Amino acid sequence: MQTPKLSHAWIDTICIDRSSISDKSEAINSTYRYYREAKICFAILTDVDGNGVQLVDHNKPDTPQAIAVRDAFTNARWFSRGWTLQELVAPTRLIFYDKNWKPLGSKDDLCNTIASKTHIEPQVLRDAQQLRVCSIAVRMSWAAERKTRPEDVAYSLLGIFGVNMPMIYGEGGRAFIRLQEEIIKVSDDHSLFAWRLSAEPDNFGLLARFPAAFETYSHISPV
Repeated sequence: MQTPKLSHAWIDTICIDRSSISDKSEAINSTYRYYREAKICFAILTDVDGNGVQLVDHNKPDTPQAIAVRDAFTNARWFSRGWTLQELVAPTRLIFYDKNWKPLGSKDDLCNTIASKTHIEPQVLRDAQQLRVCSIAVRMSWAAERKTRPEDVAYSLLGIFGVNMPMIYGEGGRAFIRLQEEIIKVSDDHSLFAWRLSAEPDNFGLLARFPAAFETYSHISPV
């Protein structure tokens, strides 16, 4: 699996000064662009042991060992975190490694497996420019089961919707409302309002309070 010669690397857990509000805000608002413009990105799945198996989507039956590794891959915590959604969608090239730094496969190699796990359309996984043809509701549904702190539910989705906003840690769920307000400013897609009321029975507002309210709208077209 050949990788380009690189002179610099950016690591989100190291290269953000979390003691600086301005640095953290700039990084969060720019992270999607960093991933999008990177020559290559690496995702380390620390809870997966690939046992030397490299995975690829094909029509041939997997070996029992490959089946076990594929199951571990799709059940990795990485796929349940809020922040990793943009890490998955944005990069042109993304290579997955197991906890021993052994390659598991690329996003292209595993496109169908990832699409089945995340419900993100294969064309979007192959080309992030295709985000523009996905409705707001569909993009929200990708985050429905992902977990993160209340404010980061919104902040981790900024790049997915192409918007920016200031970080206000401590505002809790209000951040997700602000995210939707920013989306309204740049999009006329009314699917933003197509969330499931039964998911938030005590919400009498126009905007959803959680991405989970969009969970069942993974195939709705822009309206």
